[in-house]
Amino acid sequence: MTGVLKGSAFGFAVLFAALVALVSYPTFFAQSFSLIAKPLTESSTFDAETIGYVSAVYIFASALVQIPAGIAYDRYRPGRILALAALICSLGAILIGISQTLTVATIGRLMMGVGAALTFLGSLKILTLISSERRFTLTTGGWQLTYRILVTVLVAIVAGLDFDAIWRHMMIAFGIVGIVLSVIAWICDGLIPEDVETVEQPEPIWQSLRGVLENRDVLLAGIFFGLTFGAMLSYAYLWAVPSLRTWGDSEVESVLIGGMVPIGFGIGAVLLGIMVDRWDRPRRSAALFVFVGLIAMTAMLTPFNMPQWMVYALAFFIGFGASASMLALSHVRVVVPPANIGTAIGVVTTMGYLFGTALQSGSGLLLEAVGSDGLSNIDFNEGLAPLIQCFALALLLLATFKPWPKRIAAQAP
Repeated sequence: MTGVLKGSAFGFAVLFAALVALVSYPTFFAQSFSLIAKPLTESSTFDAETIGYVSAVYIFASALVQIPAGIAYDRYRPGRILALAALICSLGAILIGISQTLTVATIGRLMMGVGAALTFLGSLKILTLISSERRFTLTTGGWQLTYRILVTVLVAIVAGLDFDAIWRHMMIAFGIVGIVLSVIAWICDGLIPEDVETVEQPEPIWQSLRGVLENRDVLLAGIFFGLTFGAMLSYAYLWAVPSLRTWGDSEVESVLIGGMVPIGFGIGAVLLGIMVDRWDRPRRSAALFVFVGLIAMTAMLTPFNMPQWMVYALAFFIGFGASASMLALSHVRVVVPPANIGTAIGVVTTMGYLFGTALQSGSGLLLEAVGSDGLSNIDFNEGLAPLIQCFALALLLLATFKPWPKRIAAQAP
């Protein structure tokens, strides 16, 4: 079956839809874990601190697996690894559903983090195989927009329903969905054209990784990705704290406001792809987006009360600005040999997750301020002020990126 649909619009559409569904699965768990935190603490011996630990394991596991996942995708059939990723996520969800101890819940969350990393990297790898260098930014932008809107809608629906009493059954049901997605991924592997098969004699792993790590452009792309994607990741994960405790938003309102960040990211990624495709000015285009994110983040962290519509708008533009991070992946797509693209993307995304994890250390200021008097706007501003500096540094870093070869501009659409 391999290569039967090579070059066809139908084959591309099937693979694109499958990648959207596969990456939406672990992303939904990442964004909705807080929704089961309350019933999890009420139905077991877990306290709030323990739940925070279990949740953090997800990000930590995702960060650790990025580079090994990238190496694996450069050497083996991507669809089959994606099938394994969905299966790992599904088993993790089932473990959390049946968990009665911290150990079981942690293992489940760890498995979901590993599956998420494999899914994200695998999707990006396949997108590099079915799109040209010129169209890669646009293709990944459309993928980002589609799955992020889907996840936000699903999380909002779940938040609006009362699943507290049956959350264990819900997790097990989601686990079964993951098994179905695993089968779909295995089938879709056959749609990848023959000319993107793994090379017969790839270079040794250590040599491939060393070459990527010694590439200045990859490291710069990783730092840029961390300063933009990492900042967005940190903000999105911390948003519910002031939203729920300081401003009195409902759980649904908090989810919807926080959901504007990834939606802004998705729409921004599509627009960035269009601008890069048509104008062939990647650095200037990305700089415009980063500047918008810088202004939005600065405005959001002002100590003044603002109308609800403005909060939604600023959250959207924070994600919009962070979408410039997709240029880092496109840059790697251009400057790295095809045989090492998966490894290079793994290095870049690892830096993004590590930056995001480090930036969340500012949450200590938030948590320390939470007490009987609640959390003030000033506390919130001080805790997330480093995110403003991240956007400013990203804007400066763009000037150091190597210009793309003119051959990309000359490619046929």
